[in-house]
Amino acid sequence: MQFPNSCFLRPRLDVLGILRTRVDARTRSVTASVADALRESYGDAVLEPYVGINSDLAKAQHEGLDIFAYAPQSRGAQHYAELAEHLLELLSAAPRA
Repeated sequence: MQFPNSCFLRPRLDVLGILRTRVDARTRSVTASVADALRESYGDAVLEPYVGINSDLAKAQHEGLDIFAYAPQSRGAQHYAELAEHLLELLSAAPRA
């Protein structure tokens, strides 16, 4: 998917997807509403995996570590692992240029 303003950043920039971050699962109706609005505007470009709010993510950043080194069993690490798996699936299915 290409976005109109991407030509100012990089003329041949392709966006693989839109990642929802800081998703608060406690507010299900708001989360669903935002996800629906994004899908309405951007369709399949909205990635299914999301990264939720997780204090370990902030702590890892503060310590200068990635989440897998800081708290590998945390929800934040789980969300990023799911994202990585999804991106690998997308990239393996994408046609080669």
